[in-house]
Amino acid sequence: MLHMSQNDYKIKIAESLQKKENHIRGLAKELNTNQTTIARKINELFKENVVDYKKEGRNKVYFLKKNSGSSSVCTNNRTLQVA
Repeated sequence: MLHMSQNDYKIKIAESLQKKENHIRGLAKELNTNQTTIARKINELFKENVVDYKKEGRNKVYFLKKNSGSSSVCTNNRTLQVA
């Protein structure tokens, strides 16, 4: 199994959430990694005010936050603009 650097996960999560809402298990499966890594990175994105979630039953479904301004996710040399 090929793993990406820890910083790339935030970009990959944001790219995935631009396409569709998802929960941690779904993101982990899509990105071919474990749920703990995704949970840690999604929590960082939540604290950075990039993602939010809604409760569906016992699950949290994450989505990119719609801000009045635009925000971006930056890691190393990569930046993803979030509208």
